[in-house]
Order: sequence, then structure tokens, then C-alpha cells
Amino acid sequence: MKKLSILSVVSALLVASCVGAEKSSNPLSPSVAGPIPGVNITPPTPVEPRDGIKIAVDQQPVTLLLTNAETNGERPLSYVFEVATDTGFTNKVFTREGVKPGEGRTALRLPDPLASGRTYYWRAQAVDGANSSPVSALAFFTIFTPIVIDKPRLEFPVNNVRIDDFQPSV
Repeated sequence: MKKLSILSVVSALLVASCVGAEKSSNPLSPSVAGPIPGVNITPPTPVEPRDGIKIAVDQQPVTLLLTNAETNGERPLSYVFEVATDTGFTNKVFTREGVKPGEGRTALRLPDPLASGRTYYWRAQAVDGANSSPVSALAFFTIFTPIVIDKPRLEFPVNNVRIDDFQPSV
């Protein structure tokens, strides 16, 4: 009876160690944490808005568009988007993690309009849960309130009225 018990324990340990080795060698396993050696992820590329484009306040919320990152890893990518009022991103006005990629490009519409009269900076980063890309190049845009000047309208003379005096009056 003791031999069977010892044999059972050894078998259970052997199976457990094999299952653990199989689980840790699967890059999609939740037990894999930290960077996976040899996996490289390129940074995504901001497409629009960028290069200081001016966006009218009534053309909001803004949609951010990037070209997807590439990876040699097996894990699926998602994106982190950040929008700030400074280039150092110490004053972030928006952050969204876990954005699923689109076909070749990924778009994210901001949930709310941004304040007018400001320049905003945005960037993105690709992540796979264990590895991350470098952050993208910085892109920036300005939200502005357009000044609307109506065309002038004629007040006098109107409707083919003839006047005899050509002197302007004050």
C-alpha cells in the first residue's frame, strides 16, 4: 500500500511539473508576466490630427488616428492613447487604455470636446500585456473658436429708390 501511495505522489508531481512547464511556455498564458525576450513592438505612428492643424471648436469631439504598430510576438496588441496640454504630458486631459486595433489603422474618438484656445499634444503606445512599444512621435493640434463676420447688408437706398443728393450724411 505504501508503494502505491509513493508512486501516486511522484506521478502527481511529475504531471504538475509538466503542466506548469506547458503553461509558462505559452506566451498567451496569463501567468507570463514582464517582457518576453525577443519580442519587439514598433511604435504606432500618429496620422491625424498632427502638425499643428487647427480644429474649429464646433468640429468636435476630435478623432485621433494612428497607423498600427507591428510586432513579432504572438500576443495581440492594444493601444494606450494620451492627450495633454504640455509636451511632457504632466497635464493629461485624456487617457484611454486597452483600445483594440483596427485594420492597419486605429481610430479613437474622444468622448468629450476639448477646451478652445489651446494647443493639445497626443501620443500612443502599443502593448501586448507583457511587452510595450516605445511611445509614438508627438503630434499636436489646436482647438479654436472661429470668428464669424457676416457679409454686410444694404440699408439705404433699397428697392430701386432714387436719391437726388450724392453727399453722404452723418
